[in-house]
Amino acid sequence: MEIFLSPNPERIANYYTFEVNAIGTMLNRCKTDWWKGPPTWEPECVRCRTSFQGWRRKDESPADDHWIVELAIPFRNFARDAVHTPPRDGDQWRLNLNRTRGITNRQSSTWSPLAPPATSFHAPESFGWVRFVNLHAR
Repeated sequence: MEIFLSPNPERIANYYTFEVNAIGTMLNRCKTDWWKGPPTWEPECVRCRTSFQGWRRKDESPADDHWIVELAIPFRNFARDAVHTPPRDGDQWRLNLNRTRGITNRQSSTWSPLAPPATSFHAPESFGWVRFVNLHAR
């Protein structure tokens, strides 16, 4: 499962990915014009929890049923790109959620469809939109 975030709609090519497998192993990437480090990125204070339902082994099985992932990502990780951190009422970010399933039942899906000619999840122009709303201010 992958989360793709582009916190500034004026600079969508600057985006972040958070990839998590069923047992909670994470791989994070920072694709921005300011990141000069290795391809992987270690954001600050990200918390991850998964709840895998199925056989607890490395091999996939058709009997595997489902799993749940929860991520808590502090907004400060996006301070170099976001217009505001934390986001303010009305701020918009680009987002995509992607799922890939492996060997026994090959599948992939996205929350926001990939616009042709994109063939990879790494297509920020295909990310959907999310708008932050402060319900207490309304």
